[in-house]
Amino acid sequence: MRESLLIVGASVRAAAQSAARLGLLPVCGDLFGDADLPDACVGRVARSFPGDLVRIAEEVPAGPWMYTGGLENHPRVVAKISRRRELLGNSPATLRGVRDPFILGRVLVDAGFLFPECRESSDGLPRDGRWLRKQRRASGGLRVERWSGKCGSSDARGSYYQRYLDGLPLGVVYIAAAGRARLVGVSEQIVTGTPQAPFRYGGSIAPLTLPPPQREYLSALGDVLALQFDLRGLFGVDLILAAEGLWAIEVNPRYTASVELFERAFSFNAIELHLAACRDGRLPDSTTKPQARWHGKSILYSGRSQRVPSAVTSALCGLNASGAWPAVADIPRAGTDIAPGQPVVTVFAEAADRSALQVELARRTEQVRALLGG
Repeated sequence: MRESLLIVGASVRAAAQSAARLGLLPVCGDLFGDADLPDACVGRVARSFPGDLVRIAEEVPAGPWMYTGGLENHPRVVAKISRRRELLGNSPATLRGVRDPFILGRVLVDAGFLFPECRESSDGLPRDGRWLRKQRRASGGLRVERWSGKCGSSDARGSYYQRYLDGLPLGVVYIAAAGRARLVGVSEQIVTGTPQAPFRYGGSIAPLTLPPPQREYLSALGDVLALQFDLRGLFGVDLILAAEGLWAIEVNPRYTASVELFERAFSFNAIELHLAACRDGRLPDSTTKPQARWHGKSILYSGRSQRVPSAVTSALCGLNASGAWPAVADIPRAGTDIAPGQPVVTVFAEAADRSALQVELARRTEQVRALLGG
């Protein structure tokens, strides 16, 4: 009998597919209930986030659990679910520390790493876009805006202010155990901003190769984070590559959106590594391999209110009829209502180099956009 693994978060499809490839039985709870969840998966859709995930966890069979995006901002929910289940991931105490930008900043600056200045209040800050206003309980680049003094109350509850950095946005994935971290890979983040969400996450391309001094810097960064915050399992760090160097922006202490690209590029199973780290305190010797092909993912967002026809769901599923890895993912079920600005589907591509990947990813994205009706 296969071991079950409860996976909950805003979207769990990627982690669930990885768990299924490992031979586990994923039990899923998220906001979407995608049509391409693994066939044997027990899936539940959360009517409210994150509170409804507690109900789902209470209703499904006993077993260990892990979380994906969104729950890192809700340590109380993590604590509630963990009372009855083995948590494979980071504890509520770890979340409270590493997700606090002021605690994180002090730890990193004291250790000699670059971290942008943060403020609790907008008092005295310039209103020319050199500072960002960010919500603490946010992910995916949402609820981040340039501070202009026109965003409502300058000290709204749950907001803080961070100095804006101009540079290349990166996402770094690590695996942590026993106060150490192993660098899994580096990706370039795609930002598909809108006036309402100027820093919205739109996908990633990977693996990005950095010079040895920068890789050593990132390896040391991971070790400091793992030791100081007792991180366990998969986690990610958002950074900006600027003229001064690599600036850490925030830590995502859970399975991140770019993990599946490294699985494709380096041929390993992410959930296997995650469980080994969380249960046994084991880290892999290495996850990389030379001359890996480039891989990319692009998230298509809806530009209008729409209800997904069954023909569209079938056509999207049909794109995955061949190949070891899906060409599209996060496929909405027939009849799903999608509001403007919500994600519709994720498109994948691979190529021999970065330039070819960008061309192929753009081509496939437009192909899928046309299938969706523009």
